[in-house]
Amino acid sequence: MNDHLLYLASTGIVAFTCLLVSGLLLSLKTLRESTIPKYRTACKYLALASALVGIGHIFILSSGTDERTIMELFYFPILLISASQALLFTFLLTLLFRGKNVTRRNILLHAMPTIALTVAYTIACLFREDIGNPPLLIRTLTCLVYLVQLGGYTHFFFRERAIYLGNLKQIPQSPERLELRWVTRAFLWALGIGIAAVSLCFFPNNYYNTAVNFVFALFYASVSIHYANYHYTYDQLYLRL
Repeated sequence: MNDHLLYLASTGIVAFTCLLVSGLLLSLKTLRESTIPKYRTACKYLALASALVGIGHIFILSSGTDERTIMELFYFPILLISASQALLFTFLLTLLFRGKNVTRRNILLHAMPTIALTVAYTIACLFREDIGNPPLLIRTLTCLVYLVQLGGYTHFFFRERAIYLGNLKQIPQSPERLELRWVTRAFLWALGIGIAAVSLCFFPNNYYNTAVNFVFALFYASVSIHYANYHYTYDQLYLRL
């Protein structure tokens, strides 16, 4: 398989897998019947995150982008997908620890820098070629903002996790499953994948891009399975929180 076919295959697999995961999550009987608002909301956020990745990769394919274009310095669609996933996964997983800080207002506030930069980039591309300034400057700024946001999201997640675990200690003989260790692992995996995705801007390589694509697909499938299977445990332990 040559480089171009490898690129098309890996991008197509990610798109198909993520859209499939999104559809399966929304059709889950446990999701529809769950009496836990936090669980239903988390599944919907995960379905949205998965759908956005799938749609993003379909857009990349339908736009005629080849493997050389996608390796351009700070390729904007990659940055946009990465930023949206970092935002959604941070609040998606924090939701299982402390749902009261996961509000539409809070999410929109954190999304504003990316939204503003996306609007600025779109307007700039109407007047100037993407390979020149100001689009290149906006792409660079978007990358820097994204890296800063990753640090902020990590601080936010572990702060909320620490508060949750502190409250958990007050419950006599609380089950170990309530520590939600898999949620922490999922966040660290999401953080690692986010860094790997943006690192494509600095280490352009089609095989590396293919590896990141497959990790994306496996990650979404794995987290979705955890959500589907964890429902029953969460349902049993919810009243003790």
